[in-house]
Amino acid sequence: MKKYLKVVSLLMTFAIIIFSVPLTASAALIGGEGGFYYSLKPNKTATLEEYHGNSADVVIPSSVYSYSVTFIAENTFSNNTNIETVDIPSSVKNIGAYAFYGCTNLESVTIPDSVTQIKAATFYGCTNLDEITIPSSVTNIASNAFNGSDVKVVGDKGSAAEQYAEDHGLEFEEYIPPEPEPESDSGTGSDDPVTSDSESEKSSDSDVGKSSDDPVTSDSEIEKSSDSDSGTSSDDPVTSDSEIEKSSDPDSGTGSDDPVTSDSEIEKSTDSD
Repeated sequence: MKKYLKVVSLLMTFAIIIFSVPLTASAALIGGEGGFYYSLKPNKTATLEEYHGNSADVVIPSSVYSYSVTFIAENTFSNNTNIETVDIPSSVKNIGAYAFYGCTNLESVTIPDSVTQIKAATFYGCTNLDEITIPSSVTNIASNAFNGSDVKVVGDKGSAAEQYAEDHGLEFEEYIPPEPEPESDSGTGSDDPVTSDSESEKSSDSDVGKSSDDPVTSDSEIEKSSDSDSGTSSDDPVTSDSEIEKSSDPDSGTGSDDPVTSDSEIEKSTDSD
């Protein structure tokens, strides 16, 4: 009886071990958007363990449920022939071995300057990977990291990337950072709506009283012109009557057509005769 109980106890222990391990591992993975599955760590970091998405252009999130994604585990994308581009966030510090092993359609990978090493066979067999930029932060590259691909390595002079390319007979190109975009001349550009309106307003204010097309200015000029011409214009009825009156006064005793003057002259002529 004791032997029977001992055998049963051993079987139960064995069964617990068999079934608890996969359940525990499965329960540890937390699914996120985009088909990513993570393991969460007590220090509030997350490891990307698996990818079950269908997108050819993969953008790895920098965080999940407030946990910072700092590590891409081994074999996370291995033998995935669907992915073509992968954008790795700057939160990631380590990329596990075989992470992109056998990704034959992978064409482009963005490695941030937070990564310090590229482990064994990380990009092994990525035959479509023509070029990869490796930042100077990477100081250790496994010897077989890019085996099976004739990739062009882009990096800084004197970096581990250059040394790796030289050691493995790969083409190397010095990394030249892109030129920064010129700053916009805000406040001075003719296309700036605020500046343009302000300049237009100033221009309008400066032209008040000057522009011939301004109705206020034009009326003022007309009024001044009318006042200056009021005593001289021959067409002004008041001025014309005054001038006529003045012209008539000096001629009142001399004009031959004036009836009074004519009678007086006739009378004097009669008396003298």
